[in-house]
Amino acid sequence: MLYQSNHPAPNRLPEDIRGKVVALKRENRGRSNPLIADLIFDEVGVRVHPNTVRNILLERGEYSRCYCRRPSRRFEMSSFGQLVQMDTSSGAWLEGYRRIYLVLILDDFSRTILAARFFDSDSTYNNMLVLREAIEGHGIFPILYSDNDSKFKLIRYEGSRFFTYSEETLVGEVVTELHRALLELGVTLITHLPGNARAKGKIERLFRLLLSALSLSIPPRPWMDSI
Repeated sequence: MLYQSNHPAPNRLPEDIRGKVVALKRENRGRSNPLIADLIFDEVGVRVHPNTVRNILLERGEYSRCYCRRPSRRFEMSSFGQLVQMDTSSGAWLEGYRRIYLVLILDDFSRTILAARFFDSDSTYNNMLVLREAIEGHGIFPILYSDNDSKFKLIRYEGSRFFTYSEETLVGEVVTELHRALLELGVTLITHLPGNARAKGKIERLFRLLLSALSLSIPPRPWMDSI
C-alpha cells in the first residue's frame, strides 16, 4: 500500500495528455467526455476511455455534466455511386399546399441529386418511384443509407395493440417491401441509430439549403410583417 501511494499507476496517462483533456474542456464547456476522448485520439493518437476523461476532469475541478450525445462520425466515399442517401422532408414546399413531401436521393461522394420528386404522401410506393428513377438514370448502387422509418426498417415495440405478435415475427428481422426490392437488386440497406438524424447530415443540409432558397423566392405576404 505504501508503494502504491508513493508511485503512480503503470497505466497512468502522461501529464501532457491529462493537461490536453483539461484544455479541451476549457475551450468548450459543452464538450462531452466521449467527444473529448475522440478529440484526444484524433490529435495525439492515444485512446482514452470517456470514464478516464471524467476522472481527470473531476481531479482537476473542471468536470461539468453534459447531456449531449456522442457526435456522429463523418464518413466519405471514395468515388461516385458507392453509397447513396435517401430521405424525405415535409413542409410547405409548394404554394397553395399545406404539406408536401419531397423524397430525394443524394450521392454521398459528389452530393449529386440522383432523383427527387414531390408527393402528397410519404408512402412506400412513392419512395419506390424515386428509387426507380435514380436506378434508371445512374445504375444500381451497392449501398442505400436511410433513417429508421417504417418503410425501410420495422421497429417493433413489444406489447403494442397495433401489431400481432407471433413466434415468427419475434425472431429475426421483418423485411419491408422496400427492403425486399433492394435485396432483389443486390443493394445493401444501412440505417442509422434511432433518433440520430445528424448521421445523415449531408442530405439534411441539402434540405435546409433548399428550404432557405425557397423562402427567399416567395414574395412576402402581408401577414408575415407581424412575425
